[in-house]
Amino acid sequence: MRREYASLSHGLLGAWCPSLGITGYRLIDRSGRNNHGVFTNMDGQANWGASGGGLYVNTDGVDDIIDAGSSLGMNGATFGTISVWFFTSSSITKGSVGFANGSNNAGGNRFEISLVSGTAYFTAESDSSGAVYPYCSIPSGWIHLAMVYDGTLSFSPSRIAAFLNGTQQVLNGGGGTIPSSIGTSLGNFLIGKSAIDAFSGGRYDDVRIWNRRLTSQEIKILASRRGIGLTPYRQRRTSASSKRLWANIAGTWKETTPYVNVGGVWKEAAVYRHDGTGFKN
Repeated sequence: MRREYASLSHGLLGAWCPSLGITGYRLIDRSGRNNHGVFTNMDGQANWGASGGGLYVNTDGVDDIIDAGSSLGMNGATFGTISVWFFTSSSITKGSVGFANGSNNAGGNRFEISLVSGTAYFTAESDSSGAVYPYCSIPSGWIHLAMVYDGTLSFSPSRIAAFLNGTQQVLNGGGGTIPSSIGTSLGNFLIGKSAIDAFSGGRYDDVRIWNRRLTSQEIKILASRRGIGLTPYRQRRTSASSKRLWANIAGTWKETTPYVNVGGVWKEAAVYRHDGTGFKN
């Protein structure tokens, strides 16, 4: 068995997808790198719910964190991608995924996506660059957000491209300068804690991070379905003997009404072409 959309696994550092099943007091890392998200100050099964055809985890905005540790290898990176499904409504207006080490406007190290009251913020920051929050407006309901960062290229604004439901957005400016590499002391990858050192209650599904720049087509695939590309599927195989049976077949006949005008009982018959060296079967 192999996974559909195999390119989505290239450079994948972590994938936490509640839709693939309840796993108690931690979120299983589906990337295979064992960066499992540990529930901190959370209630286990009470933090799981179902919505929009899939499961999700929620944080309370008070002290809940899902902590995937510090072994993802993004410190000092010059490129990367974060993808997440959020649920938003009039009563659920916050959420955050990514690295958030440091205080707001105080030289923190951050690489994250955050939500505040109908606005999505996309942050790539090192401790020398000051605060940077390019942003766009978002609708209510289940939405997919992706942030692509490349310190060597220019998007709009420079070095960050943001996608809402698979479509690249025109971002409003933030402050400061987006760095050519993100911080060397990013800290842990967290779900439920924002760049401004505030806890952010919300509903989350299918959170992923890569150490490369995803293409716009790959992001469209991610936006098409929660959990896409994370589960193996069976590939139908034809045995060598079956292939030989079909190689030289000239016709087949199968019974439609059994036992009519026959001298025996026939279930299936086939005629094979002769290739000059013998009949092939």
